[in-house]
Amino acid sequence: DRLNTVSRGPDERWVVIQKKTFVNWCNEQLSAGGRHVEDLDVDFCDGVKLVALVESLQFRKIGRVYSKPTSRIQMLQNVTLALQAIAEDHVRLVNIGTDDIVNGNVKL
Repeated sequence: DRLNTVSRGPDERWVVIQKKTFVNWCNEQLSAGGRHVEDLDVDFCDGVKLVALVESLQFRKIGRVYSKPTSRIQMLQNVTLALQAIAEDHVRLVNIGTDDIVNGNVKL
């Protein structure tokens, strides 16, 4: 057990560093629109901030977004909008689906 704990330590620290780095990068991209993220597990779930991030990166509006989604279907539609815009830029997303993001599955 001790060996597993020791060997997992650096990996866990790496994951924490990567998450923090990604959150900081996202916040830099979102700052112009007055948005920010704190927790990757929940902040992209409704698709609103994800769409804002994609729009920031693409320098354009990507479509109609439900700014205050009230149902899972609206959240899925927001996330789908963002993922479609990413795919249109010829970015291949592997093993990442709308349900994963809406469910807060960051361990992909």
